[in-house]
Amino acid sequence: PPTAEAVGSDVTATSTPRGQAMGTPDGRRGSVVPDFTADPPVRVPPTEAELAEDLRIRADQQWDLVLEQQPDAVRPDVGTERLVDDQEDHAEQQVACLREAGVEASMSGQDGYTIVDADPVAVYGCAVRFPLRDVGARSDAELAYIHDYYVSFLLPCYAAEGRPYVGEVPGVDEFVETGRTERAWSPFPERMAGQLSAACPELPEAYR
Repeated sequence: PPTAEAVGSDVTATSTPRGQAMGTPDGRRGSVVPDFTADPPVRVPPTEAELAEDLRIRADQQWDLVLEQQPDAVRPDVGTERLVDDQEDHAEQQVACLREAGVEASMSGQDGYTIVDADPVAVYGCAVRFPLRDVGARSDAELAYIHDYYVSFLLPCYAAEGRPYVGEVPGVDEFVETGRTERAWSPFPERMAGQLSAACPELPEAYR
């Protein structure tokens, strides 16, 4: 896996003893927050074969949900007609497709939708015909970049805002290893105030 040195800074993460905050030794408000200027790694788009396999897996998972509700359901022969990139466009497309199938569907907010007493097979058909493009799991390089951001900027920023992180900080190799699992480490506080989130963004602007 890549190291933090490979993604734009010379930070080497070590475990922070429990009870010791990042930033100033005592976590005082007003500690210096360094700039984070590292460029994010270039995302490599999936090949046509990888994209087709991902869509197949997602369709199988969606059909499994149908069978949980209707064990005797017959799977319709449908395929992808359009891969939707935008969340709002996806919601609008799903509503239009579901209504065409006789399902009571409506937009909810800007990019969500609701359905009432829908036939699971109809829902499956629309989901498969017009899926939302999956950005995919983050690569090792992307996870290393995020770890670098957490350690170089986010934790000092929390300390400067008077909300120092208390706990152990995994090294980059451990973070990459667990970054795509349920054990992924996160430095975010349980209750994120709007002011803190604005001052200390969860991801760098170049990666959002």
